[in-house]
Amino acid sequence: MTTIITGVKLTPSALAVMQEILTRLGVPTIRCSDGPRTPEGQAALMFKHCQERGTSAQRRLYGPIGDSIVDVYEELQGRQEAEIRTAMRDKIIAVGPFKVSHHLCGGPDSPVDVYDFAPSSFDKGKHKAFESALSAHPRITKWIGPPKDLAYHVEILKAVPAVQST
Repeated sequence: MTTIITGVKLTPSALAVMQEILTRLGVPTIRCSDGPRTPEGQAALMFKHCQERGTSAQRRLYGPIGDSIVDVYEELQGRQEAEIRTAMRDKIIAVGPFKVSHHLCGGPDSPVDVYDFAPSSFDKGKHKAFESALSAHPRITKWIGPPKDLAYHVEILKAVPAVQST
């Protein structure tokens, strides 16, 4: 049995790692709810989460650099959404996107692929084993899960191409 991963498409390298973990655990399907983002996408998501979950929740999720983006949201309350989101995007670019969220690290030069997986998309009885498998896998460089994050945020070291000798 090979695990089927629905939702956001994973890179072949990340897909291989996640299928290895999930197949070993007997998880038939899982939904990838998020992947690489642009600064615009990050600003839109942070704006939405500030609106829906409050700024305190966002400050608990992001570090001090991310907090500076939340500060922009708070400072511009009462203005048009587009203006706030643009200012948040500009701040993300100014401080360095990767410092705000590793979801912004995409591209061929990035050392990791970053994805979120929905805990609700697989058997709750397998969550602890999934967390242990993430911690043990040599290509998983970092993961954050519930209750700190609503999803399983997983950072996967990209495969290093084999060097061919001549």
